[in-house]
Amino acid sequence: MRAIVPRMTSAVRLAAIATEGEAGRYWYDGARRELAAVADHYDQKHVDVITVAAIISPRTSVRRNMKLVGMWCRGEEWPDDVYGQKRRAVYHYLETGEVSGQKVIAFRDALCGFEDAVVLDTWMATAMLPPGHIFRSRGSHPVVVEARDRIHAAAALLQWKPAEVQAAVWSATYTKHRGTVPPTLTASDAIGVTDERN
Repeated sequence: MRAIVPRMTSAVRLAAIATEGEAGRYWYDGARRELAAVADHYDQKHVDVITVAAIISPRTSVRRNMKLVGMWCRGEEWPDDVYGQKRRAVYHYLETGEVSGQKVIAFRDALCGFEDAVVLDTWMATAMLPPGHIFRSRGSHPVVVEARDRIHAAAALLQWKPAEVQAAVWSATYTKHRGTVPPTLTASDAIGVTDERN
């Protein structure tokens, strides 16, 4: 049975939204530098710190994500309210090098500097899909493939990298709905913190 792809925001409109959110265009570059600082501070591999941050990210605030990354780097136990699925995913990654979930994989890739990575989260669903729709599907699902294609088409229109377009669209959408600029990953949130609940 063929999946039904809902109406999506056009590439032209996505390019316009990205232009509105251009301040967030280099979000992944800044985040990568901050995560590298955390990795260097704790003598961890950059890719491991980035991957742990990506695994933790779903339904976790940016600031709390960094605090949990810091705890992981220091070998501290996470609080009980951190989902068991995230714990298992981190252990699985450390054992096998494998990561799953279209959002987690794309987020890791974007944080690693892959220019074609397109993260599809709830903010991107708000920007691209009809109300009530979200990106829950695997990376090969037609809705996900179409969304990525549209971001790539918007990138071609702007002559930006797809990851930059996605970050700018995410930034503009977050700002529109929250009334403030999106948070950034900050190394200071991960280094030397003791209260992980803030």
